[in-house]
Amino acid sequence: MNSWHGDTLFLARRYTEAIEQYQKTLKIGIGDGKLYLGPESPWVHYALGHAYVEKGMFTEAFAELNQAKELSENSAGVWESLGYAYAKSGQRDEAIKIINQLQERASRGEYVYPLGIAGIYIGLGDKDQAFVWLDKAFAERTDKLRQIKTHPIYDPLRSDQRFTGLLRRMRLPT
Repeated sequence: MNSWHGDTLFLARRYTEAIEQYQKTLKIGIGDGKLYLGPESPWVHYALGHAYVEKGMFTEAFAELNQAKELSENSAGVWESLGYAYAKSGQRDEAIKIINQLQERASRGEYVYPLGIAGIYIGLGDKDQAFVWLDKAFAERTDKLRQIKTHPIYDPLRSDQRFTGLLRRMRLPT
């Protein structure tokens, strides 16, 4: 519940409060630490890293996302988030390197979420490539598309007609 409360604050764009909630969740230490709670939870570090990115606190974001990467044993999802953080922080070359690494992982048969690559392109401000990857996610029926109406990563695309078209194809209100 603590982690989900942080997610709710994050989706409400209340990043300072979300950061405080995620930090509280990391301190709780209940459970096995692999899913939601405690300092060994990769996903709380991941969520905290995202909140820091959206707040423009990149040093803290990189620290949390790298912690999540270590705890998740190099999950492609965390690499996608690192790529987004690099893109948002203006480190274009690093973001492109991660896109290339993710595409290499995919070529070896590892599943890489198209939305993750779309997110990096959103961070880079490359809407055309972002929509290429969003369309791939739609074609695959990627489950994470369920967040498209609420997640802040998509805010830069909301005024684009292609975004409205994607929502229509998904049969979501526009």
